[in-house]
Amino acid sequence: MASEEKILRAAKELIWAQGLRKVSVEEICERAGVSKMTFYRKFENKEKLALLVFQKHVERSIAEYRSFMDARISFSEKMESFVRFKLREASQASKALLQDVVSEKFPALQAYNGKISKENEEMFLSDLRAAQERGEIRKEIRLEFVQDVLHFLQEKATDEKFLSRYATIEEATQEVINYLLYGLFPVR
Repeated sequence: MASEEKILRAAKELIWAQGLRKVSVEEICERAGVSKMTFYRKFENKEKLALLVFQKHVERSIAEYRSFMDARISFSEKMESFVRFKLREASQASKALLQDVVSEKFPALQAYNGKISKENEEMFLSDLRAAQERGEIRKEIRLEFVQDVLHFLQEKATDEKFLSRYATIEEATQEVINYLLYGLFPVR
Protein backbone atom coordinates (compact mmCIF):
# COMPACT_ATOMS: atom_id res chain seq x y z
CA MET A 1 0.00 0.00 0.00
CA ALA A 2 1.34 3.44 -0.96
CA SER A 3 2.31 5.86 1.81
CA GLU A 4 -0.41 8.33 0.83
CA GLU A 5 -3.09 5.65 1.19
CA LYS A 6 -1.64 4.58 4.55
CA ILE A 7 -1.79 8.19 5.77
CA LEU A 8 -5.36 8.63 4.55
CA ARG A 9 -6.50 5.41 6.23
CA ALA A 10 -4.73 6.22 9.51
CA ALA A 11 -6.07 9.77 9.49
CA LYS A 12 -9.65 8.61 8.97
CA GLU A 13 -9.44 6.07 11.78
CA LEU A 14 -7.97 8.55 14.23
CA ILE A 15 -10.02 11.59 13.23
CA TRP A 16 -13.31 9.65 13.24
CA ALA A 17 -12.52 8.33 16.74
CA GLN A 18 -11.07 11.46 18.37
CA GLY A 19 -11.88 14.47 16.23
CA LEU A 20 -9.41 16.55 14.24
CA ARG A 21 -8.43 18.86 17.08
CA LYS A 22 -7.20 16.01 19.28
CA VAL A 23 -5.19 14.13 16.64
CA SER A 24 -1.61 15.14 15.91
CA VAL A 25 0.41 14.69 12.75
CA GLU A 26 2.75 12.53 14.83
CA GLU A 27 -0.10 10.16 15.78
CA ILE A 28 -1.19 9.90 12.15
CA CYS A 29 2.36 9.15 11.03
CA GLU A 30 2.84 6.56 13.77
CA ARG A 31 -0.44 4.80 12.89
CA ALA A 32 0.43 4.92 9.16
CA GLY A 33 4.01 3.77 9.71
CA VAL A 34 5.49 6.74 7.84
CA SER A 35 7.80 9.62 8.78
CA LYS A 36 6.70 13.21 9.26
CA MET A 37 8.83 14.07 6.22
CA THR A 38 6.73 11.67 4.13
CA PHE A 39 3.55 13.21 5.57
CA TYR A 40 4.59 16.75 4.61
CA ARG A 41 5.71 15.65 1.14
CA LYS A 42 2.17 14.40 0.55
CA PHE A 43 0.07 16.91 2.52
CA GLU A 44 0.46 20.60 3.31
CA ASN A 45 -1.02 20.27 6.81
CA LYS A 46 -3.43 18.28 8.95
CA GLU A 47 -6.51 20.25 7.86
CA LYS A 48 -5.77 19.70 4.16
CA LEU A 49 -5.39 15.99 4.88
CA ALA A 50 -8.67 15.97 6.82
CA LEU A 51 -10.42 17.75 3.97
CA LEU A 52 -9.26 15.06 1.52
CA VAL A 53 -10.37 12.34 3.96
CA PHE A 54 -13.80 13.97 4.19
CA GLN A 55 -14.08 14.37 0.42
CA LYS A 56 -13.31 10.69 -0.13
CA HIS A 57 -15.76 9.70 2.60
CA VAL A 58 -18.49 11.88 1.07
CA GLU A 59 -17.90 10.37 -2.39
CA ARG A 60 -18.32 6.84 -0.97
CA SER A 61 -21.37 7.91 1.05
CA ILE A 62 -23.10 9.48 -1.96
CA ALA A 63 -22.38 6.37 -4.04
CA GLU A 64 -23.92 4.20 -1.29
CA TYR A 65 -26.93 6.53 -1.01
CA ARG A 66 -27.50 6.45 -4.78
CA SER A 67 -27.19 2.65 -4.80
CA PHE A 68 -30.32 2.19 -2.68
CA MET A 69 -32.22 5.27 -3.84
CA ASP A 70 -31.82 4.21 -7.49
CA ALA A 71 -32.58 0.54 -6.76
CA ARG A 72 -35.80 -1.07 -7.95
CA ILE A 73 -37.30 -1.43 -4.48
CA SER A 74 -40.26 0.21 -2.77
CA PHE A 75 -39.84 3.71 -1.40
CA SER A 76 -40.42 2.43 2.13
CA GLU A 77 -37.46 0.04 1.61
CA LYS A 78 -35.42 2.98 0.31
CA MET A 79 -36.30 5.00 3.41
CA GLU A 80 -35.44 2.07 5.66
CA SER A 81 -32.04 1.84 3.94
CA PHE A 82 -31.64 5.61 4.24
CA VAL A 83 -32.37 5.66 7.98
CA ARG A 84 -29.99 2.77 8.62
CA PHE A 85 -27.35 4.54 6.53
CA LYS A 86 -27.75 7.91 8.30
CA LEU A 87 -27.76 6.42 11.80
CA ARG A 88 -24.73 4.27 11.01
CA GLU A 89 -22.89 7.30 9.64
CA ALA A 90 -23.76 9.38 12.69
CA SER A 91 -22.81 6.65 15.16
CA GLN A 92 -19.37 6.12 13.57
CA ALA A 93 -18.24 9.72 14.04
CA SER A 94 -17.17 10.94 17.46
CA LYS A 95 -18.83 13.97 19.02
CA ALA A 96 -15.48 15.73 18.82
CA LEU A 97 -15.36 15.15 15.06
CA LEU A 98 -18.89 16.47 14.60
CA GLN A 99 -17.91 19.61 16.54
CA ASP A 100 -14.67 20.04 14.58
CA VAL A 101 -16.44 19.88 11.22
CA VAL A 102 -18.49 22.97 12.06
CA SER A 103 -15.72 24.74 13.99
CA GLU A 104 -14.32 28.07 12.87
CA LYS A 105 -10.91 26.65 13.83
CA PHE A 106 -11.04 24.58 10.62
CA PRO A 107 -12.50 26.97 8.01
CA ALA A 108 -11.88 24.74 4.99
CA LEU A 109 -13.71 21.83 6.64
CA GLN A 110 -16.48 24.12 7.84
CA ALA A 111 -16.99 25.51 4.33
CA TYR A 112 -16.88 22.06 2.73
CA ASN A 113 -19.32 20.66 5.28
CA GLY A 114 -21.74 23.53 4.68
CA LYS A 115 -21.55 23.11 0.90
CA ILE A 116 -21.92 19.33 0.88
CA SER A 117 -24.68 19.37 3.50
CA LYS A 118 -26.71 21.75 1.35
CA GLU A 119 -26.12 19.66 -1.79
CA ASN A 120 -27.05 16.43 0.00
CA GLU A 121 -30.22 17.94 1.44
CA GLU A 122 -31.22 19.15 -2.04
CA MET A 123 -30.55 15.69 -3.49
CA PHE A 124 -32.62 14.01 -0.77
CA LEU A 125 -35.46 16.53 -1.15
CA SER A 126 -35.45 15.88 -4.89
CA ASP A 127 -35.74 12.13 -4.25
CA LEU A 128 -38.62 12.76 -1.84
CA ARG A 129 -40.40 14.97 -4.39
CA ALA A 130 -40.05 12.30 -7.07
CA ALA A 131 -41.48 9.68 -4.70
CA GLN A 132 -44.34 11.99 -3.77
CA GLU A 133 -45.12 12.61 -7.45
CA ARG A 134 -45.21 8.81 -8.00
CA GLY A 135 -47.68 8.51 -5.11
CA GLU A 136 -45.23 6.73 -2.80
CA ILE A 137 -45.47 9.52 -0.19
CA ARG A 138 -48.75 11.14 0.84
CA LYS A 139 -49.40 14.37 -1.08
CA GLU A 140 -50.29 16.39 2.03
CA ILE A 141 -46.95 15.71 3.78
CA ARG A 142 -44.56 18.65 3.67
CA LEU A 143 -41.28 17.19 2.56
CA GLU A 144 -39.27 19.69 4.60
CA PHE A 145 -41.00 18.22 7.68
CA VAL A 146 -39.67 14.79 6.71
CA GLN A 147 -36.17 16.29 6.51
CA ASP A 148 -36.58 17.93 9.93
CA VAL A 149 -37.71 14.66 11.51
CA LEU A 150 -34.78 12.81 9.98
CA HIS A 151 -32.34 15.45 11.30
CA PHE A 152 -33.82 15.00 14.75
CA LEU A 153 -33.55 11.22 14.52
CA GLN A 154 -29.98 11.44 13.29
CA GLU A 155 -29.07 13.47 16.38
CA LYS A 156 -30.42 10.58 18.46
CA ALA A 157 -27.66 8.35 17.07
CA THR A 158 -25.20 10.14 19.37
CA ASP A 159 -27.59 10.74 22.29
CA GLU A 160 -26.36 8.51 25.12
CA LYS A 161 -29.66 8.69 27.04
CA PHE A 162 -31.62 7.59 23.96
CA LEU A 163 -29.15 4.81 23.10
CA SER A 164 -29.10 3.52 26.70
CA ARG A 165 -32.73 2.41 26.24
CA TYR A 166 -31.68 -0.22 23.70
CA ALA A 167 -29.43 -3.26 23.85
CA THR A 168 -27.80 -2.42 20.50
CA ILE A 169 -27.61 0.43 17.99
CA GLU A 170 -29.39 -1.90 15.55
CA GLU A 171 -32.36 -2.19 17.92
CA ALA A 172 -32.51 1.60 18.26
CA THR A 173 -32.26 1.96 14.47
CA GLN A 174 -35.15 -0.47 13.94
CA GLU A 175 -37.27 1.51 16.41
CA VAL A 176 -36.60 4.71 14.47
CA ILE A 177 -37.44 3.01 11.16
CA ASN A 178 -40.66 1.54 12.54
CA TYR A 179 -41.75 4.90 13.90
CA LEU A 180 -40.84 6.80 10.75
CA LEU A 181 -42.51 4.38 8.36
CA TYR A 182 -45.45 3.12 10.40
CA GLY A 183 -46.11 5.74 13.11
CA LEU A 184 -47.67 5.02 16.46
CA PHE A 185 -50.70 3.06 15.42
CA PRO A 186 -50.96 -0.67 14.71
CA VAL A 187 -50.82 -1.69 11.06
CA ARG A 188 -54.34 -2.62 9.89
